[in-house]
Amino acid sequence: KSISKMIVLDRRIDMITPLLTQLTYEGLIDELIGINTGSIEIDEKQIINKTVKSPSDSGNKSKLLLNSEDIVYENLRYRNFTKVSPELNRIAKEVNNQIKKKETMKSLSL
Repeated sequence: KSISKMIVLDRRIDMITPLLTQLTYEGLIDELIGINTGSIEIDEKQIINKTVKSPSDSGNKSKLLLNSEDIVYENLRYRNFTKVSPELNRIAKEVNNQIKKKETMKSLSL
């Protein structure tokens, strides 16, 4: 495809816009990783393997959908990223407690 038209904007008209960054959780993900058609692609090395509990070494990319089915993403999507860290910390502690309870129940049943 060739480019048939091009629009040139003089930044003297709007000098602030290039300096702005997105201040939401979704904006942070978009700036750091890049959201493409409602999904992100990350290296599997960054994903913790659920069975081994260590990073995967495959080097492949995984596509993760970002939509309302992901409860954490849905709840944090439009929040200012300064408010996201405490919430993610709380969620991580909840998940950790649930895992510990599950492991305790398994050990009790043996």
